[in-house]
Amino acid sequence: MAGSAQLQELLDATHAGPVFGEGVAFGSLDTEQRQLIADQTAYVMADAGVAVAATLERALPDKDADFIEQNVAQVITKTGAFFAALAAGELRTDDDLDDLSLVCQAGAYMYLGDQLTDRGDEPMRLAIELINGDRPVVPAEHRAAMAARLAITQGMDSAIAHFAGLDAGAIQKCYGKRVLHKEVRLQRLSGQYALLDADTRRRDFLRVHANTIADLMVGDAGFETVTTSLHSIYAKHDRTLPSAADILFHPQVGRVIRICDAVARVADERGDWWMDGGNDPRYGEFSINPLNQFHPDIVNRLCRLADIHDPAQITKITELFEGFALSRSDAERTAYGEAVTNQFFDVMRRAVNGLDENMLVAAPYRRHTQLCRRVGEISFINMRGDIALSGENAA
Repeated sequence: MAGSAQLQELLDATHAGPVFGEGVAFGSLDTEQRQLIADQTAYVMADAGVAVAATLERALPDKDADFIEQNVAQVITKTGAFFAALAAGELRTDDDLDDLSLVCQAGAYMYLGDQLTDRGDEPMRLAIELINGDRPVVPAEHRAAMAARLAITQGMDSAIAHFAGLDAGAIQKCYGKRVLHKEVRLQRLSGQYALLDADTRRRDFLRVHANTIADLMVGDAGFETVTTSLHSIYAKHDRTLPSAADILFHPQVGRVIRICDAVARVADERGDWWMDGGNDPRYGEFSINPLNQFHPDIVNRLCRLADIHDPAQITKITELFEGFALSRSDAERTAYGEAVTNQFFDVMRRAVNGLDENMLVAAPYRRHTQLCRRVGEISFINMRGDIALSGENAA
């Protein structure tokens, strides 16, 4: 799908309101407003794409120009639709557009770091571990490439520092510590699992590491990277809005963010089940996916992170996960997948809407709650999977 056509289709699908209902997250959008959103997003994507491509030329000296161009193309439309477009044309000054471009750049660097990690780029994994204080042992053959890959994380942190101001420190941790570092840790676990050659040993591995696997999956979902990034730009127009730290550490708001992370991650796992199986190395190595590598302990932990505690509901969801894993047809898989994600999106809907009912939270956090709804809508669209969202087709 061509970039402009793909962007418009993603915007239309998001504005349809599959989670909260049309007109709820984005308000009533007339033709003029829809065109403004599309034009603004396309402008920001083009501006961000130039900066990201220049950074990748420094970060990937061991890759050719086609590889760099393909990687930028694969993330930039998603970044525009998942970040800048969620401002819904409400941020219109030249400074706002500059900030939205920087938000897209930060998002693109995060997606690229995640993408390279998923595709087995060891220098990228080592660079992420290094900046997060892991002190990895770096083989001689990876040292130069690892040092170059740091341009990606440095570009990400620099972009955040420029658009987020005083919020930068808290937001940088969301991108680097939560999303990228946890994804590397999850990939390391997936690599260990893949080396096991017996079903019983693999099942034991999932049992032993169930909570860690679920915690890493939910921790790196990245829901709050989008909401806090955009919120920091709105805060430049309204100084009464809470800081990113206030948002992240507020008991009620933080709980809802965790729930949204859990729901977004389950939706993401559904979308990427085929890719996570390592079926096409162009898009990623094998990665543990609870819909493929079913284990009840992982499902139980995912439920509890989503604030699902009713034993009967957990049993039902567990059966649905298992049904997906055992499916032998697309029809079966679709039925089980929809049943799973419907359960989780119901929880997201109730949790986010519940913030409006809390008088201590409703007014000061109204803008962030609105952004949660918008990110919730794009989380639903994300179930199409990374391959489809890249604008390409699987082999």
